[in-house]
Amino acid sequence: MPSRPMIKLASWNVRVLNSPLKQKEVRHLISSNKIELCGILETRVREPNFEITKSLTFGGWDVIHNYVCCPNGRIWVPWNPSLVRFEDMQSTTQAIHGKVVILESNYSFVCSFVYGSNGPLERKELWRDLMGKAQDFEEILWVIMGDFNAMRFGHEKIWGSYRWRNYVSDLNNMCNETRLEDLRFMGNFFTWSNMREGEYRITTKIDRALMNEKWGSVFGNSIANFLPPSISDHSPCIVECGVMSPPRKIPFRFFNFWAHHECFISIVSKAWEEEVRGTPMYQLVTKLKRVKEALKFFNKREFGNISVRVIEARENLLRVRHFKTPLQSGIL
Repeated sequence: MPSRPMIKLASWNVRVLNSPLKQKEVRHLISSNKIELCGILETRVREPNFEITKSLTFGGWDVIHNYVCCPNGRIWVPWNPSLVRFEDMQSTTQAIHGKVVILESNYSFVCSFVYGSNGPLERKELWRDLMGKAQDFEEILWVIMGDFNAMRFGHEKIWGSYRWRNYVSDLNNMCNETRLEDLRFMGNFFTWSNMREGEYRITTKIDRALMNEKWGSVFGNSIANFLPPSISDHSPCIVECGVMSPPRKIPFRFFNFWAHHECFISIVSKAWEEEVRGTPMYQLVTKLKRVKEALKFFNKREFGNISVRVIEARENLLRVRHFKTPLQSGIL
């Protein structure tokens, strides 16, 4: 597969797109960085004003949105129809997933633009959505960009309340389950601040770009650049896909906990005992491949949604803890 430059993507929480100043800055971000597709978050543009604001900001570009879920247009996805096509696959209150087709080459990948809820309970719906999509997109190049309103690590926030530490594991569990990784990045580390100074300043890294293993194997040199926030309190993120690298195989990983499953031995034995004709070396290699494929299917079937199950189990536990028996209530 020949190497060739790919498109640039962007996402930005603009915090209201109604003002001419913010519209101008969005146009400047697109033109100065040669953006062909972007996600604009928290527009707060009422649906009756969508067409006029779209025209003033993006001219002849096509734009889709999630007004059907959110009355104030939490997510807009504009793109240059002369260069790319964005095919809406699903829109929710916190994400728009779509297939990106580069018209010149007909090359395609999946891009998701995310605007996570401020509430940790509502964000769990986003984590479930992304975990489900990870299974659907396992063999497809996939990049996720936007404002997650959540952090992965303790060093991603300075000052302010520390109640958020209770929810760091939610985003990390999702990333571990889906094998999503942060795209290599440059520019601003902290992507949001309360715009105050001194001891009253709070900064966090809540905007990010994630990729799946397939994306990393093809666009290994892609990078996310977080620019100064300009007229917003969020940094815009620009993803440069770079050039396509020769495909590399994702190494097979054996998880020790498989061996404790009651079906493990029978699965391995069944795959190994299937008859193979050929030289001893050919038989060995073929049997190992069959065992590997059987274990990959076994892992997806038995453990593929383990983080979702953990979330559900935790919620069930909380409900049980809040339920009082007659004896505990003093009735008996």
